Amino acid sequence: MLTQALADYVVALEHAASVTKRAEDRPIYKSLLADAAVLLARAAKGEAPSLLQDGATAHERLWGQSWLVDPAYEKPSSLWRVAYEAIAGHVI
Repeated sequence: MLTQALADYVVALEHAASVTKRAEDRPIYKSLLADAAVLLARAAKGEAPSLLQDGATAHERLWGQSWLVDPAYEKPSSLWRVAYEAIAGHVI
């Protein structure tokens, strides 16, 4: 569940980056993608839940500091919520 949620999120980020009509959004997507790839790798390797939680917290801050304009961000944003909740459930 966790790995699948993160994989769905990464694919949605990549898609949004490719369809956005706002050039200024693309570097933000690249940052989010790079960070999300590390989370996905950690989940796939079965690393310690505390590492996943720390990474998710940092990724959440990255979202909070990002100002995406094109509505292409809506699907990855909602999938991040799902992945974040999966990480929180994995840690408990």
